[in-house]
Amino acid sequence: DSTLRDTRKISVSGGEYVINEDGSVKITTQTVSPYISFGIKSEVSYEAADFPYIAVLTKGCWANSGNVYYCAGPILTAENNYSENWDIEDTAYEGGWTLGLMDFSDYNEDGWYGRINSLRVGFDFSADDIADEEFNNFDIGFIGAFRSVEEAQAYTAAWLAAKGYSAEVTT
Repeated sequence: DSTLRDTRKISVSGGEYVINEDGSVKITTQTVSPYISFGIKSEVSYEAADFPYIAVLTKGCWANSGNVYYCAGPILTAENNYSENWDIEDTAYEGGWTLGLMDFSDYNEDGWYGRINSLRVGFDFSADDIADEEFNNFDIGFIGAFRSVEEAQAYTAAWLAAKGYSAEVTT
């Protein structure tokens, strides 16, 4: 399984995190650009070319945008040359959950090859948001690498159903 399940494999920079009762991770931001590092390499040994879709399920995230730094093959640490922006509100579901999905299938010559080492998911907030307790925290349901969009959507539907939410898209 290529998803963030073992919270011992993550670290948060620019914020603090706690594990919610449902297994999701609550992030409280302390800077305008917090990020989560997920050391997937120690969890799995998947080839990047076989898992070109990165999905992030969030709830209550007021960030304006985000980015994913990908590390695969010889790339072992986050570098600006190996990142992609993403739209945080790609697909919305019941309960305020939203799925951000990034397609790295055309990145084989740009560092998305070899064994997946890690992912770093960043969020860009406004200074006003991090100063307000209503907006400075959000939940991460999962971060994962998938073979296809359909696999990511099916995993999302199963994850939501297990938590008692409908997988019906609301927007």
